[in-house]
Amino acid sequence: MGYAVTLHWYVIIPSLTKTIIFMYAATAGFAIGEMVPAINFCMEYPSVLKDVLILSLTSAIGQQFIYYAIHNVGSLNCSVITTSRKFWTLLASVFWNNHPLSLKQWIGVVCVFLGLGLDLAESRRNRQRDRGIPQPKSHDTNQNGVRYHKKQS
Repeated sequence: MGYAVTLHWYVIIPSLTKTIIFMYAATAGFAIGEMVPAINFCMEYPSVLKDVLILSLTSAIGQQFIYYAIHNVGSLNCSVITTSRKFWTLLASVFWNNHPLSLKQWIGVVCVFLGLGLDLAESRRNRQRDRGIPQPKSHDTNQNGVRYHKKQS
């Protein structure tokens, strides 16, 4: 017997995990002597606190969008959304700031672009199938719904 995962679990579990990680990092920061210089830096340059606050708020807002996407469109689609966002942000940065990419990096960009394009095409085909729009048929399915290609006789 299972249980329904509510939106609250998507909020509580990551928050608890982040709290534990923060406590560990803060303790480690004090233990190795890095926390005091960081606090002194913030006291010497208080304008940095505004940037830290803006980063924290935008991160929290972004997390809410991720929770919303997981809850409403599923984790697979959410991963596609976040991958797409990172991909387009990277491309915008490359072109906006004139960052050069090596051949291997461009191959990686093309692979990501093709993967996202194939995923969109598959999603579109599945939506059309679910709506009853006829699809070109080059395969059959067995009684379990698993696709296989027809042998040409």
